[in-house]
Amino acid sequence: PLFRSGENAAARIVQLSKKNRELTAELEREKLTILQLKRKVRELEVIKKESVVIEKPDESENEKLKKELIQAQARAKELRSQCQQSKRDLKTCQAVRETIGSRARIKIGRILKD
Repeated sequence: PLFRSGENAAARIVQLSKKNRELTAELEREKLTILQLKRKVRELEVIKKESVVIEKPDESENEKLKKELIQAQARAKELRSQCQQSKRDLKTCQAVRETIGSRARIKIGRILKD
């Protein structure tokens, strides 16, 4: 048996739902960061192209932003993976709840308020 009672299953469903919401919100923040960094890289590339200064341009900031972009993309990928796993766990818990739902009384409203 995956869970001992319907209440345990409901609690796990609530827990996974919260985790899924948190991961989704974090993923959206990372996506926004990626967009901002991409925009900044483009702006710097335009500035670099428009620059008529003969001196060698300072590329350290551009490289730094590219590294941050790569890190943000990796973090977003990790968060997507965690989110997918949470969704799979949630589906499993909901299936268990449906299976034992007719045999156990579950007060989800009370659990959600906690």
